[in-house]
Amino acid sequence: MLTFLKKADKVLPMMKTYKIGVVWQMYGYVDVEANSLEEAVKEVEDGGGDMPLPMDGEYIEGSFEVDVEGSALNEEN
Repeated sequence: MLTFLKKADKVLPMMKTYKIGVVWQMYGYVDVEANSLEEAVKEVEDGGGDMPLPMDGEYIEGSFEVDVEGSALNEEN
């Protein structure tokens, strides 16, 4: 069902709002206590899900993109 907007004696269809998924990458540092660099790297790789995100992250230039699959799912809403 379309909703219409009346403006200056013209009837215009109102625009729909879409929720578009987007993704981007960030670069940052996390502090890890370990006995060696190798151990610290392994800790980050193995515990990534529990590792807090860096507070001082930087956006990686050119990494912004549309999540086409995620956006297509929202078209039904």
